[in-house]
Formats: sequence, structure tokens, C-alpha cells
Amino acid sequence: MLDIGKYKLRVVAITIKNKKIEILEYGEKRQDSSIFLWDSCNNIQGLCQNIEALIVRIEEKIGFSIDNLVSNYRFWEIHLGSHSLTYKRDNPEITFTKQELISILTSLEELFFIHLKKKVFQRFGYAEDEISLLCSYINSYKIDGETPKNVLKSTGEKITVSLFAAGIPKYKQEYMNYIAKWGKKNLSMVIPSEYAIMGTMQYSHMLIIHIGTNATSLIHKKRNRLQYSNDFPLGISHLVEKIKLSHPKLSRFELLNNIQNPDFAMERDKFWDIWGENFGISLKELLWTAILPKHIAITGWGASHKFLQEKLKNFPYDSYNISVPHTTIFTQEDLSEIFALMKNITLEHLDQIPLEMYGLIQEVYNTHEQSHSLLSRALKKALRNIS
Repeated sequence: MLDIGKYKLRVVAITIKNKKIEILEYGEKRQDSSIFLWDSCNNIQGLCQNIEALIVRIEEKIGFSIDNLVSNYRFWEIHLGSHSLTYKRDNPEITFTKQELISILTSLEELFFIHLKKKVFQRFGYAEDEISLLCSYINSYKIDGETPKNVLKSTGEKITVSLFAAGIPKYKQEYMNYIAKWGKKNLSMVIPSEYAIMGTMQYSHMLIIHIGTNATSLIHKKRNRLQYSNDFPLGISHLVEKIKLSHPKLSRFELLNNIQNPDFAMERDKFWDIWGENFGISLKELLWTAILPKHIAITGWGASHKFLQEKLKNFPYDSYNISVPHTTIFTQEDLSEIFALMKNITLEHLDQIPLEMYGLIQEVYNTHEQSHSLLSRALKKALRNIS
């Protein structure tokens, strides 16, 4: 499991056996500041060298080679969304076949990809032939309003499938391909960080505000799935840079650990003025119903800074025409489900491994358990057809 961050690379080696996850080894490596320029990779070869060195160190400790690599996606300009599509069959009295399911999912995935491309164009301005499908999953399905356990024994006229997908610029897909080729590993999955974070939250309908180093992601979780996400390029490092201009003798480490210092009040207020405005606009775009979910979670760097939490608790949502019909409850991640699957978990693991990586581990486990299901296999073939 690879977590690519601007300042740190993290790798955790795991095995999944008998429905249990075992953590074999964890390691991290500092990144040189020249690797990323804000959220753009400025030195892909340098990044690959760091990844290779960290994986080699992990392999030496566990005593064997890592075959499969799962990575998060941290290269900005990503559009995530879920969409329900319905396919009407010509012969509803006939039971489904594997080939028909592949054909249906290929048709639905192609339609969803067209929808996704339009969204990416609206947000980032990329033409249709410049957009790549990073990943796609089935959230749920129904046949004539029911969810049968065995699709191949089912008949019906209409099959409705809720799909999740992530669209990115093609040249950023090449980043992931380059990483896999460099390390001679099988890059079996790329999971958007936002999707991984969402899986660690217990409520089926909520807003997740992930304040990262250089960007903030807003995730709308609805009916237990990622409905849509939105982001803007402002993170905690922008505040640190403002403070550093006024206090050049302080190190970045000192600044990050003392952001609540009363001496930095003016810089915090200036940062909030810009961040808060971007937050309000982005949230309005995200919540097309303009109703704020009851449960909200703050994750990332922002979760550890009280001034941001206080500001968000008193945010003027009505100024952005966002309705708040209930008392908002701020909540935290719930890792009990993933911990229950762990064969071994130590206090050291809890202290070292960040939230996102537990989300990645959980998603890999879920995919592993579902990999033999008929719909999962059919979707894989459908995605190959689209490719």
C-alpha cells in the first residue's frame, strides 16, 4: 500500500488471508521539496526513486518481494462521482447470462464515462480525448426494484446500476503507469484519497472536509456512497507560508505545531478570509440540493487545528444560500470495522499509520472479498472493453 504525499511517502505491507488482514511492516520517507510544486509533480523520476528505495527497505525487513502495489491518487485535477443508470432489456423473461451482463455494464459504463467527461471539462477545461478513467466501482444494483443474490438465476426488464468513477487528465494517468513500470510492480489498484477517507466514516449521509497540505477536498457521502466531491487549491501549507513571512526564523515543524499561537492571529484571520470564501463557493457547487448534511467530519491537517474547527462550526452557510435545517454534529472517523479485520494491530501502528492508509487497506480488503463475485468480474471485462 503506497501513500504518496508531498512531504512524506508511506508504505505499509499487508497480507489478506482467511478474511484477516496482517500488517507485515510499515515505513515512511521524507520527500525533497523539489518533488512537488504545490500539488503538481515536478520530478517524476525523483518520486519513483524515493518509492523504489522505500519499497526495497520494506522488502528487506519482511524477507520477500512485494508483487502487487496499491496506491492512492495525489496529483490534483480529479473528478469523482456516482451516477445511477438503467438498462431496459428486450427479453425480460429470459434469465441473465454472463455475456449479457458484460454487454450491459459496457453500455452503462460508456454512458457514465461520457457524463464524467462533461463534468471534467466543466471543472478543468480538458477536452474529451484528454480525459482518462482512473477507476470505477459498482455501488449497488437492482433488477426491477429488487436486489437478487444470484443475478444469473434472475429475470427482469430493467437493471439499474449505481456506478462510482474517477476521471483525470490522461497525462496524469501516465504518472501512475510510470510509477508501476519504474518499480516493475503490478499496480493492481489506484484508489482516490477521497474515496479511501469516505470508507472510514460511519454515517451514511455526511459531509467530509479534508484539509490537506496544499488543497482541500469536500466529499458528499450519501446513501453510504461517495455522491460527489469538490476541491480547491488551498491547504494548511498556505497558512504556514503566511506565518513564515512574518516569522522567518521559525522552522516549518515549529510553525505546524504552534499554529494556535496568539502571535499568529493576524495570519490565521487572513488565511481564513481566503479559505472560507473558497469553502463556501465549493460547498455550494457540491450540494446541488443546497442542504447541509447533519453530520460533518474534518480530516487531514485541519483536523488537528482548533481554530479551523471553531470557524467551521460558526460558518455563515446562509450567505451562500445553503440551508441548515438541523443542529450540525461534528464527528470523527470510525475505524472499528477495519480494526476488527486486523490479525495484528499495535499502539505503534495506531501512532504511525495515518487515517488515509487505513481507508486504503479497508478498500483493498473489500475489493479482495468481492473479486470473485459475478458483477465484479463482469465490470472488469466491461472496463477492458471500453479501454
